[in-house]
Amino acid sequence: MKVAIIGTGNMGTGLGRQFAAGAHEVIVGSRDAQRARAKAAEIGASGAGTYAEAIAQADAFLLAVNWWDIEDVFPQLGGTDGKILIDCTLPGIRRLCLISKRIVPICRHFERRERRDSNPRRPA
Repeated sequence: MKVAIIGTGNMGTGLGRQFAAGAHEVIVGSRDAQRARAKAAEIGASGAGTYAEAIAQADAFLLAVNWWDIEDVFPQLGGTDGKILIDCTLPGIRRLCLISKRIVPICRHFERRERRDSNPRRPA
């Protein structure tokens, strides 16, 4: 499977290295294409580019950016329709839900879970 790694921090680097070791084709995406190329060489990825360039080549993408940057990053992702999202930004899931209607089913799952977990009549 072709997997785009969106983000070159610790999470993106570590998981990207694992995907590459697991015989997946990895493409590293960064705001800075030069940084993406350097990180790709470091982890054994087959390609690199901007966020949108990496996602365009992939079947799935790992979103490994700081959750507080989601609103700025999401418009830079390009075409994500039909791509599998692997999300490492869980603290920001509400923001992501507000930004993209493409992942509404994921958001509904978390909303139901929150309502269930916050129900005072539900036994602990």
